[in-house]
Amino acid sequence: MKPILATLLLFPWAHADPNQKVMLSENPSENILEFFGSPIVCVPKKSHPLLAKKMVHLPEVGPVLTNKTDQLYEVPHGFLSRTSSPEVELIFRGDSGYEHCSFRCNGVIPESAKKKDKHLENEQPVKLKNLILSWIDKFNEIIYFSGEHDGRERRFTRPWKDIEDIMFKDMSSKEPRMSLIVRIAQQMRREIADIARQPRRILLRTRKMHRMDRIQEVDSACLRWLVRQPGRSIVQKAGVKQELLAVVREDTFDTLENRVLKDFLVRCQYAAMEYMDEQKDFSNSDRYKLVDGFKEICRRVLRDSPIADVQQISTMPKPNYVLQNDFRYKKIWGWYQKLLKQEQELDDAWTWQSRLWSDIARMLVSVAFTHKSDTGLHIRLLGDSDARFRSEQNCGSWLYSDSLPGPFYLTYDNINYIIEFIDAFQADEHGICCNTGALGGQFYALITNIVNKKKILVVFWTVHGAGAEHLASIKELAEMASEGLQNSYTGLSLEFDEVPHVAGCILLSSLGDIEEPDSIMSETSKTKVQTILLPSKPGKWAIALEDIQIYITYVLDLFKRSNN
Repeated sequence: MKPILATLLLFPWAHADPNQKVMLSENPSENILEFFGSPIVCVPKKSHPLLAKKMVHLPEVGPVLTNKTDQLYEVPHGFLSRTSSPEVELIFRGDSGYEHCSFRCNGVIPESAKKKDKHLENEQPVKLKNLILSWIDKFNEIIYFSGEHDGRERRFTRPWKDIEDIMFKDMSSKEPRMSLIVRIAQQMRREIADIARQPRRILLRTRKMHRMDRIQEVDSACLRWLVRQPGRSIVQKAGVKQELLAVVREDTFDTLENRVLKDFLVRCQYAAMEYMDEQKDFSNSDRYKLVDGFKEICRRVLRDSPIADVQQISTMPKPNYVLQNDFRYKKIWGWYQKLLKQEQELDDAWTWQSRLWSDIARMLVSVAFTHKSDTGLHIRLLGDSDARFRSEQNCGSWLYSDSLPGPFYLTYDNINYIIEFIDAFQADEHGICCNTGALGGQFYALITNIVNKKKILVVFWTVHGAGAEHLASIKELAEMASEGLQNSYTGLSLEFDEVPHVAGCILLSSLGDIEEPDSIMSETSKTKVQTILLPSKPGKWAIALEDIQIYITYVLDLFKRSNN
């Protein structure tokens, strides 16, 4: 059987650079990859690659390559969620069945432990987990909530002109980030205290030894027990304690709805402690104090109320009538499901965190084109454009690929341009981008001079440097991407007649607390690529918008010089 030829690329642009590729071998011990955040695998499209642990198809990157056979695919974070080693196993469909292939990643940040030690809170795994949680919270805020205290309206489309306000509204705030546990504390602290004072109970019919003079009810099982006891009379059968087996009715709080309540409180307490550990710099803020107070309510209820003696839940329960219809417990059930969903979201987002960063980079670039600044760009969005979001992530991605804004009418240095955004997932439907599969871009900006119809294609790569133990040099990334883009451009120019000028931009995430973006332009190659190191925390995203616009002005200047 002929094995499937699979190649791992260290970076999305590395298809044309043999020094940045690793051929996968049948021997797993030979398949070792240096991890820098966003590796890519190149395999025949007909092999339909799967991630073995999750049994999900790998997401495609751009159109099929010009040989009409091979396709680039995104691979997950090198240390999958709930695993103990940095190994990724893939499944390919071959001519004679399925083939398994695995590789290991060096330099990848592992998942943090569920129980966090105080002295580890500044370690990379904990910081990366908190960063991903902040990204998830920001997406949930954009998708679900139209206002800070409004959790009722679920909207899955947003005008792009509103995205900037939602993304950056807390930029100058003295409050910590909004989170699910904050919303629970806002809406449920009184309800929890009320239920704790009077939790639901039921009258349970059971059999117990009871004093003979207090027995009110017996059944057939009690009579069978009585017959088996020694003695001739009832008094003799009652023994020294004068007790007989009888039916008694007792109050109990050990019901399904109270078990759900107990598990909900335990999870809330843990989520509150994690939130407070992460946001301790805001310990004097109202939001921090709100979560702290809610944590104490949960602790007291779990310690002092009848809920303390309720059994633990071992598996996910099916809701009973009370959880679905009782007005108090119905709220508990709703928030309980959201807490469980958040844990699953975190697992999926951890596995596909590079795609989550790609969504954020798409939004930052899109918002940069609707953001007013003093860079000399005069940009006008032609028509209305909405961002569309999934209700649940798909391999780490919430943003639909066909919802990028545009086209834009842009005036710079007295020259008019049209700018179109093209997502890699839809590149094969565009005449200019249908042959750009080898470029490995996550999305593109096609800039057209209205007068002479000349075009330049800007390739945007997203590299999730925050997921790697060591951040790659931004200068080296720019030079490597420039060389790879030049090689791919040369190959396309030899194969096709109409190939536009190209430029590239790397949007690099970082785990460090950088105060403002850092950027550098490649110098050695004709094809210019700029690396922009972006602040990863949502509160610092806004300062990246002007850097993106400055890069666009540089591209336009480059475009103008090439036409003269």
